Amino acid sequence: MKTIKFVFIAGISALLLSSCVSTKKYQSALDREQQLQAENSRLNSEIDKLNTQVTTLKNDASHLAKQWEDAQKNAKDLAGMANMTQQQLEAERKRLTEMRQLLNQQRQALENLRSKMAEALVGFNSSELSIFTKNG
Repeated sequence: MKTIKFVFIAGISALLLSSCVSTKKYQSALDREQQLQAENSRLNSEIDKLNTQVTTLKNDASHLAKQWEDAQKNAKDLAGMANMTQQQLEAERKRLTEMRQLLNQQRQALENLRSKMAEALVGFNSSELSIFTKNG
């Protein structure tokens, strides 16, 4: 009798322990697991996509920073060239002013020479004068 009771209790215990979760709940849990795995795959794919975008944006930022540095260097070079050109222009203005002064001095010297020659020739007649070149 003890063995029958023991077998009976063991059979009922095995039956109860093997059916802890109902089939409906088990299927619901499996469906939820599939949904979570699909969501996990989708999120991993999105993470990969975003990491690719981050890498691309970092490369673009690096490229733009290089272009910015180049543009600043070019602007500095152009400013230097403009300054040099300004200095050259100022030197040309100074040279032009000096040339004008020299030309005015030569005109004045020529005018002085003409007036002295006119004064020297006041008393002479054109038939009394003769002009010739000597030594060049």
